[in-house]
Amino acid sequence: MVKSIIVPTAEYADGRNVILTTGRSVYTIVLRHLIEQRAEWSWCAIQISEKKSRTDVGARAPARANRRSIPRTHAQLEGALEELRAIRARQRRRLEDRAPAPRRRRRARRSTS
Repeated sequence: MVKSIIVPTAEYADGRNVILTTGRSVYTIVLRHLIEQRAEWSWCAIQISEKKSRTDVGARAPARANRRSIPRTHAQLEGALEELRAIRARQRRRLEDRAPAPRRRRRARRSTS
């Protein structure tokens, strides 16, 4: 059985190390090959490289500087996807603001003979 996880597509990179915190344990996992990918999410296989009890690492997961945390619940995943949609919409609007207005084509007049 292959262990897998769904992450935002922007967060997926083959071989990336990710810290996953559950109620009892803190896992260091490695993202592996894609199983399925969509514009907003990627479903990939994982490999567990380290597992520690939460009591071994304290009450909180180890801090990671300059990295977004991977969503752990469905609600967090939905929130991350909404954030990505908003970013994409802002980028699209910026590009539209820079693009010249489309030219209107004149219709060819039919000659009446």
